[in-house]
Parts: sequence; structure tokens; C-alpha cells
Amino acid sequence: MKLPVSALVMCSAIFTGRSELVKDEAPSIQDFRGSIKLRPEVASQVQEFRQTPWSQYLTNVLNNTVGDVDACKDPFEEFFTIMVQNIDPAVLKSVTEFGIDQIPLYYSLLVNNNDSGEYFGTFAEETTEILLANDALEIFWGSADDDGGSALITNNFLLLGMHGADMKDRDKLIPTLELMYDLTDDNITYYDLAGMIEAFVVDNFPHEYDNPIFTFNAYAYSPGDGGDEKIVIGDGIMEYMQFKNLGYDGPEVILSHEFGHQMQFEAGIDYLGTLPAPLETRRFELMADAFSGYFLAHRQGGNIGDGNRVLGLSEAISAVGDCDAENDGHHGTPRQRKCALTWGVNMAAESGEEVLHPDELQLLFDEDLDRIINLENSVCQLSIGAGGGLPGDNRAAPGGSEEEGTTATPIHSQPNLRPCGSCEENPCTWEAISAGKFYHQHCSTHTKFLQCGPVEGMCYEMTVRLGQFGVRGSRHALPNIDSDKGGA
Repeated sequence: MKLPVSALVMCSAIFTGRSELVKDEAPSIQDFRGSIKLRPEVASQVQEFRQTPWSQYLTNVLNNTVGDVDACKDPFEEFFTIMVQNIDPAVLKSVTEFGIDQIPLYYSLLVNNNDSGEYFGTFAEETTEILLANDALEIFWGSADDDGGSALITNNFLLLGMHGADMKDRDKLIPTLELMYDLTDDNITYYDLAGMIEAFVVDNFPHEYDNPIFTFNAYAYSPGDGGDEKIVIGDGIMEYMQFKNLGYDGPEVILSHEFGHQMQFEAGIDYLGTLPAPLETRRFELMADAFSGYFLAHRQGGNIGDGNRVLGLSEAISAVGDCDAENDGHHGTPRQRKCALTWGVNMAAESGEEVLHPDELQLLFDEDLDRIINLENSVCQLSIGAGGGLPGDNRAAPGGSEEEGTTATPIHSQPNLRPCGSCEENPCTWEAISAGKFYHQHCSTHTKFLQCGPVEGMCYEMTVRLGQFGVRGSRHALPNIDSDKGGA
């Protein structure tokens, strides 16, 4: 389907502070029910958005209708359960009834048309990595062999983050609410509704706006009506990858998969139109997994040549597999998704220096699709064992170095760092947070930045580490916090 095509799938450890705009008391479910209703076309779209496996699974969790699937376990089951376990079931019912969890997605897809200054990750820790990887993807697919035809256009879409924090900004929230809801109470305005939503979020959800329930997805969006094409990456996906200890490889896999969808759109690759909906979706999604592996392993692309790194990439994609083969949004089981990415890696090895056009890759992929689905070793095993000989020169895994056998050094590109001093100079108080201190404040040492924690007066140290395309942060709580001073 050419509506938003979801590609992927976290408990955020840090609060960002209570909004000054919220009411003292959270609105009850009855307040919502008597004041608003989803516009009919939006209600239909919300159901379509929730056909993605993780959204459907989340809906099942919210409605307490989760069931077991023999021989397959959804990798995100534990995460979802933890995410909602301390939330009142009546609140969760309200979330699904009124589509409140879809507000950040609607803002990103249908309201936000500007990716200038965009950031990725709740605390912008993935921004440099994502932007540099996107640059590499544009160059790679733009160089694809087109047999004398027109080259692929690879820079004609917006790259956006999806942030729960956008709900704190009424300039963003109110236009989104106007798009999504009809007011059924003449005594309230959309400004009033914004206050109700803010109070509802702050008073009911751990980690407030940063709760991953609001941003647990990634989308490639092709509206087909002349509107802006987009890739949208939710902060919740980044948190989930950290939860699964896949923070090193996950962001690149997510982005390259979504970029693969955009290349499908650009090349005119569509559903076959002959299969049941779950099988059509599975084929389309596994193909994007294959495109992702092809880019990440190709000499002209991500150039990841260490077999152990490839295994890390395959684990990242399997973490967003699902077991609901009857769901219209079925993306493939964890093992099928891993196999599809491995197929792409092996195809990169066969391509040498040439970058195959998506049309050609599609034909090759469709030839092997049944073998991928059936997990045959001929397509699901790396063409050579872990540790050597894969396409590209070897790059260090976290903590690696050239002395350990690395022949290429990843890009040493630093984020825009600003002096942030110490916790004592910028105390972690709600006043400091609302004034912009500490939030996204990077230390000038280029090795760490400080971030306010979930308890007033507590600071976190985020150490900057090297990624495949740039740098990213990882959170560690600082010990022995003096809560009176707000410093270490």
C-alpha cells in the first residue's frame, strides 16, 4: 500500500520535566468522550496505522488480548509489557479509543514539513549517526546502475524524527489536534483540548511525553498526491534497540530499511496484487530488509565487512520481526527478517563494485523469496563465515581499533557541542529544564554530555562513542548525586 508503509519498531530512563501548561488534574475518560471524537477519516487511518505488528501487539496489550503463538515469540513482547505495566488499564483504553498514541505520528506525517534542525533519539544522541548514514544512502542508491535510464532520485524526501516531546509545544500540538479531532462540546476550544491532552499525558504516563508508547514506530511515507515524501523515525525505536542491547547497529538498520522503501517507491516497485494482504506486506517488507543488508555490506555503501558486525545487523532486524502471520501488517518472523537481510549482504558480495538498481534487486529477490520464507540455508547463511572475507574492509565493533585488525576508520564527526559546565552550574531543576538548560546540552570535552534525570536534582552522564557513520551517546547514571546541589 502506498499510504505510510511502516518498516520497524524502550523504556526511556529520563524525564524531561513537567510541562508548565498542564492542568492540575488529569481529565477523566469521560471528559474526552464528551468533548471530542476522531474525525471519520482519521479513525480509519488510525486503524491502518495499527496494522503494523508492533502497533497491533501494543493494542492487544492495552486491551489485554495478547495470545501465544506456537514456535514463534514476538521479540518486543517483554518490552511492551514493561512499558505499560504501571499504567491504569482504563487510561490505556482511552489511549486506543481516542488515538492519543498516534498524535506524534500525525504531527510528523501530516503537519511537519520542515526537517531543518531535526534530531534523532530522545536526547539527540543518534543525530549525527543518522544524518551521515542518510548522506551515504543518497549517494549509494543514486549511483545504482540504471542501464542507461534515468538515475534514481534519492534526496527528494524529508527525514524527520518522531518525538513525544512535540506534544509539549502547542504550536505543533494544536494544528495536529485540529486535523485529528472534531469538537463535540461547544464550550471547549482546541487550545483547551491541548491542555487536556497535556494533563492526561503528564499525570498518567511514566516518563510523560518521552514514554515510548507515543513514538514506537518508523515509517516511509509516500502520499501519492504531490505532498512531501518522508522518512519518520520514532524515538521509541531507538530506545527499544537500546533495551535489546542493539544500540550500535539498530539505527543504521532502521534507516536503511526505510530508505529501501523509498527506493521501492521511486523505482515503482509495488505489491503484486495477487496475494492475501499479509503475504503482500511480508514480501514488500522483507525486500526492504534485503535492500538494507545490500547497502550496509556493499563496498560502495556502509562497507561493513566484519562477519560479526553483520551478525549484529541481522540481530537488529530480527528484533523487529513478528509472529502474527495473519495480520495485514505482517512484516515477517524474526528469522525470516534476519534471512532477508543476510540475502542482501550476500548479494553485495556478489556485486563487487557495481550497485544494482532496485528493479534488478527485486527480480533477484523474488526468485529467492520462497527460499527466504522457508529459511533455506542456501540463502539464509552468510556466504562466508563470521570474521572475514565479506564485502568491504573490516571496521571495528564497539571498542575495536585498527591494531585489532581494522583496516578502515569510521568517520570521526562530532555533533554540535556546546559548553554545559557541571551539574552545579546548571542544576537539574524543573526551572532549569524549562529554561532549556541541560536538555540537549553537550559538554565541550567531546567525550560526554550531561542530561537531567527522572528525579529533580539528578544528573546523567551520556558518553559519546563512535558509530559506523558518526558518533552517538549512551546513558549512564552518575553515582553519588547531591540532590541539594544538583551536581556530581
